Amino acid sequence: MKPILSQEYLKSLLHYVPETGVFTWKVAHSGRVQSRDCAGNLTKLGYVRISIDGYRYMAHLLAWLYMTGEALARGIDHRDTVRSNNAWNNLRRATQSQQNMNANLRSDNQCGAKGVCRRKNGRYVAQIRLPGEVRQRWLGTFDTVEEASAAYWSMAIVHFGDFARLA
Repeated sequence: MKPILSQEYLKSLLHYVPETGVFTWKVAHSGRVQSRDCAGNLTKLGYVRISIDGYRYMAHLLAWLYMTGEALARGIDHRDTVRSNNAWNNLRRATQSQQNMNANLRSDNQCGAKGVCRRKNGRYVAQIRLPGEVRQRWLGTFDTVEEASAAYWSMAIVHFGDFARLA
């Protein structure tokens, strides 16, 4: 089980620059890391991960602990969806549902618009999954991808607020 870090211990090891989101080491350790070296490595998924005492921690969660004193196992969203951007103004608390709302367009999306798919008859369908609902809500069938996208966007902005992301 990974130990829970304290804010005090974290601040004794690392310096965090809120404007850039960059962590640097305050102390040299392991023979390879010098003080003032940039901390962390980029994961395959694009997150920054920092090893402390043999345990790996996600940098955005460390930033939250550093700034608030609140240790979280998850629940931090990157506003701009850039997983390596750990600037303080880019981080916010979010449920998993809110993080999903803020996700970028899926790579397998063939229409180029969130919540829109093309039917075999050439028309476009708009659907949305609202918070707390198990099934997607039908928003209609449209002649153009732009019309379908507008239907999705108008519903997303009302229900998702700041977490709404069109593309």
